[in-house]
Amino acid sequence: MSEKQRKALAAVRKAQAAMERAEKDAAKAHAEHIEALGEALFAAAYKKRSKWFSYRNKPLLDLLIELGLVEAEEAEDAAEAAPVGDEASAGTGSESVVEEATEDVPTGTPASGESGWMTEPSRGF
Repeated sequence: MSEKQRKALAAVRKAQAAMERAEKDAAKAHAEHIEALGEALFAAAYKKRSKWFSYRNKPLLDLLIELGLVEAEEAEDAAEAAPVGDEASAGTGSESVVEEATEDVPTGTPASGESGWMTEPSRGF
C-alpha cells in the first residue's frame, strides 16, 4: 500500500469515527430532550407546586421554548408564516377536562426521575 493510500485510508477512518461520535452525541441529546419534556409534562399535569404547572393553560410552543427545544426566533418565524386565523393555541374548552383528569395522580404512573422512564430515544419522531 502506498503512502498516499495509507493517508486516504486514515482520513476515511477518522471521518467514520467522527461520524460515529456525532451519532452517539445526537442520540444522547435526543434522549435528554425526551426526558426533560416528559418530566415537564408530568409535572405540568400532576405537580401543582412545579413551575411547569403554569404551562397547563399556555400554548405548547411556550413550553418548548422554555425547555430549549425550540428557539424563540424559530417560533416567531413560524408564527409569521402561519396563515391568518390559524391559531394553534386557541382554547377549545378542554381546560375543565384537563382539571378533572388530573385531580388525583393515577396509580402506576412513574414519578418524574424514576430510572427507565422516557430515557430511550423514540424512533417515532
